[in-house]
Amino acid sequence: MFKNVIRLISKKCKMVFSSVVSFSFTFLVMYSPVFAAAPPKLISGTVSLLSAVSRWLLLIIPVGAGAFLGYQALQKSLTDDQAVIAEKNKLMKNTLIGAAIAMTADGLATLVLSFYS
Repeated sequence: MFKNVIRLISKKCKMVFSSVVSFSFTFLVMYSPVFAAAPPKLISGTVSLLSAVSRWLLLIIPVGAGAFLGYQALQKSLTDDQAVIAEKNKLMKNTLIGAAIAMTADGLATLVLSFYS
């Protein structure tokens, strides 16, 4: 039984030691001057692409949501049926919620991209 306890402790010590060594190596590599020189072209190109797409989405989302809201409001004003009015109100509410979620997601993507530049 004593040998099993020693063997278990030995395994745990090896795991802790290897994780500490790998963490310190990763820390050393990530913060070395070689990696601080310039980001790879793939990362800088991807950041540029995503920031350009983000700018376009910041224009398209509100304009599209506004146009759809205007169309639904026009259809709502042209009818007297309460079921259709309730459906249009639901569509308008869902459009506003979707636009808010899309703008928030785009803002979060912009926040994440700001750490790469």
